Amino acid sequence: MLSLWTLIGFVVISFVGGIVTGAVALFLGGAGSLRVLAKRLNVLEERQDELEDRIVREVKARAGKKGVEARRTAAEAEEEAQKVLSLVDHPISAQSDPHRPKRPSVFRR
Repeated sequence: MLSLWTLIGFVVISFVGGIVTGAVALFLGGAGSLRVLAKRLNVLEERQDELEDRIVREVKARAGKKGVEARRTAAEAEEEAQKVLSLVDHPISAQSDPHRPKRPSVFRR
């Protein structure tokens, strides 16, 4: 007949064997999945860096175009203002008050 200690020994040995087998299986399976996860993470980081570079290039290109347009419109506005000022009989100077109306003279020169 089997003794109680032999039965407890078999249970303990099978329990420890199951734990060891499960740990090895989890380690091997986990190592594989960690390798796949690391690979996917590296690919994701590379794509994110490429996307960031493309966005930076696009923003710089659009800002450059806007800057050229702004300089062009500022130059056009300056040119138009100079044309208008050249047509005025009384040019505006630093000493004159542009808001004070000029009274017409009754005497012709």
